[in-house]
Amino acid sequence: MKEWKTAKAATLVTIKKTNMIGSAVKEILKPEAFIQVTSSSSADPQYAVEAGSAPPPPPATWNTATYGGASGESTGIVSILQMCQADVEKDAKAAADAEKESLSEYDKLTKDLTDSKEDAQKLINDFKADKADQEKSKTEKTSERATQLDALNGHIKLYNSYKPGCDFLLVNFDLRTKSRQIEVDGLQKAKAILKGGKFDSFLQLEC
Repeated sequence: MKEWKTAKAATLVTIKKTNMIGSAVKEILKPEAFIQVTSSSSADPQYAVEAGSAPPPPPATWNTATYGGASGESTGIVSILQMCQADVEKDAKAAADAEKESLSEYDKLTKDLTDSKEDAQKLINDFKADKADQEKSKTEKTSERATQLDALNGHIKLYNSYKPGCDFLLVNFDLRTKSRQIEVDGLQKAKAILKGGKFDSFLQLEC
């Protein structure tokens, strides 16, 4: 938008100056400026030429050193052209400065985007590396879990093989303990009898 406004303003200025130049040229190039008005009479003896003779040389005015031409008119148009040249150079310098600034901003933006892209790529690479490590750890954990599951199944199978005997002991523990105690007492009494001891419980009672 800024460049469009600048271009539009420059166009308007150029049109205005072109109109000024055209007006100045019209003013300078008036037809009457180049028409020498002479009388219809050619009685002036210095311009009288006999038939078949060469014309006289041009007036000395054109060869004098003091003649400078239409200096006023040429100075005006030259000033206008110089002003146009200065404006064009100014516009060219402004355009060059704008182009330089735009190029600098473009380079800065390009560098920022490149740095951002490199940072993003680094993050992607780190994420991929971390993902690979996690997948490797998952594979190792899965393998270890399968091994431990096999060991657990083996222990469960062994436990189930021992369970019936353990249940029998638990159910009959009190009875077996009492029986073993009676058995131990009987053995101790038998040992004492063998050593000469007497116990009423071992005498045979007659009816």
